[in-house]
Amino acid sequence: MGLSKIRKKIDSVDSAIIKLISKRMIYAKEIKEYKKKNMIKIYDPKREQEIIKKARADAKKQKLDPSLAEKVMKVLLRNSRKIQKGK
Repeated sequence: MGLSKIRKKIDSVDSAIIKLISKRMIYAKEIKEYKKKNMIKIYDPKREQEIIKKARADAKKQKLDPSLAEKVMKVLLRNSRKIQKGK
């Protein structure tokens, strides 16, 4: 397979990743409204640790570096908190 075809496959995966991140941020907005209505704190360290633990386990199953999965999730969680704070 040529380099061009491989790059097209990577481009397709990158587009899918962006779509999934967008969907996750939409859900973060829904969480924002729920927390606001129910007077729940935005930052939930226990939940975030659960998410990171699951991401690391999922990464291992996919033969992916768990530390990479953790870094990605931390960025997503930080941005989700920003959305929930209205920033």
